[in-house]
Amino acid sequence: SWNFMTLLEQIQKENAAAFTHGGKFHADDVFSAALLLHFNPQLTIQRGNRVPEDFAGIVFDIGRGEYDHHQKDSRIRENQVPYAAFGLLWEALGTEILSPEMAAQFDEKFVQPLDLNDNTGEKNELASMIGMFNPVWVDKSGSDAAFLEAVAVAGRILEHKWERFRADERAEQQFADLLAEHRKRIAAEKKAGTMDEKILILSEFFPCQKQLSATEIAFLIFPSNRGGYCVQPVRKENSFNSGNMAWPGKRSTAGSDGAFRCVFLPQRRISSHRRNA
Repeated sequence: SWNFMTLLEQIQKENAAAFTHGGKFHADDVFSAALLLHFNPQLTIQRGNRVPEDFAGIVFDIGRGEYDHHQKDSRIRENQVPYAAFGLLWEALGTEILSPEMAAQFDEKFVQPLDLNDNTGEKNELASMIGMFNPVWVDKSGSDAAFLEAVAVAGRILEHKWERFRADERAEQQFADLLAEHRKRIAAEKKAGTMDEKILILSEFFPCQKQLSATEIAFLIFPSNRGGYCVQPVRKENSFNSGNMAWPGKRSTAGSDGAFRCVFLPQRRISSHRRNA
């Protein structure tokens, strides 16, 4: 029966339906709807001021049920950020989309600010943008079409955000593997304590600066999209702007991040040029 189905099974059921409040919509109900539609684009979302007594679908942001947050005993996270409907649905569905660690990070960085906005009115730029989809007062056509338009936009935002979180996770794993390989090579070549130990070379760029700051690596070298290579200092004291470095061929100016585009010469010297990336 319906009562023994998981939430995901309810969403993906044939002729699945959901119900939320009508009238003015907010980021909370819009992103909640987008999340449900991610799992079943055919799901029907009804809106109204009262849940029909015979409604057997998923109810969110209204009705004082499992995915509502307007009741007195509504749930609050351990960090004291109260749940809104989006947070409650993400808690149930997030690990179907991202790994548990990434789902928790997504909750912290993306969902919680929206939950806080909906519960306390704290300013949030994304919530304000979603609110702009509500029809103006002279528009008498109703808000349902505008709601679906906002949901479609929210759905695209979610898809792009999730892809970034997945990419970050892949980068973390790729970096861990690369650093382990680098350390193994340095040990095998007995180069511990040399400059070689402090230089990590990437065959292609991927974001790893955050992880690098806690390692022995001082410089990152990777192919430049303008030809040659980029040499990027990991810490400010290693920056080409700091005056502490004496690189062959170094010019007196550097990029704002201290990185240079470089060309390796046969003599293994480095000719450095300002990176305008």
